[in-house]
Amino acid sequence: MPQPAEKPRTGLPRFPKGKQLTEEEAAELTEAVLAVYPLMTIRAIATETNRAYGSIYNLLKANGVTMEPHGGS
Repeated sequence: MPQPAEKPRTGLPRFPKGKQLTEEEAAELTEAVLAVYPLMTIRAIATETNRAYGSIYNLLKANGVTMEPHGGS
């Protein structure tokens, strides 16, 4: 039986769930997240990096990012 194709990767770092990040890892994550938001949603970034939605949201807010509004026009 064929194996399902692996999802294309975005190049975002991926960490084990619940792992406390070192300063170096946190800096790497911050740089990567700031590079892809708002091209990706917070939820997609959280899924791809294996981090919680709230941690990605807080990371963006702490770095002065203005959040995209919810919904459409």
